[in-house]
Amino acid sequence: MRQGWTRAAVRGGLSGDGLVRTNAFAADIGKDGVFGHDSIGLRIAQPLRVARGGIDLGLPTYFDYASGSVTDWTTQRLNLAPQGREVDVEARYGMPVFGGGLDTNLFWRRDPGNFAALPNDYGMAMRYSLGF
Repeated sequence: MRQGWTRAAVRGGLSGDGLVRTNAFAADIGKDGVFGHDSIGLRIAQPLRVARGGIDLGLPTYFDYASGSVTDWTTQRLNLAPQGREVDVEARYGMPVFGGGLDTNLFWRRDPGNFAALPNDYGMAMRYSLGF
């Protein structure tokens, strides 16, 4: 599990700052030799994401054309925390085949990329490796 706090400061002619809290976690469980010389495992994880926080920006809201300068500034909050919370579940299985190794993975992701509006993502991968 990871937890972080960052004090963000705006640069480049604008003013503003804010506190951003991030977190992530992963939990794995696995077993070798379930059906012989194989390996099986399961992982549940949440990739690093902004859990809470944002930046308060001091933005120009009125420009005086007569004097050619900004005469009024307003503070606006830029929220950096996404609406979604990506959670990944992955199952793996590996076994020796034809002098090499065959690994398979199945995965499911809720709110991929931390976007609540996106549908769940799922897939499968296979890899054959041969040492020399």
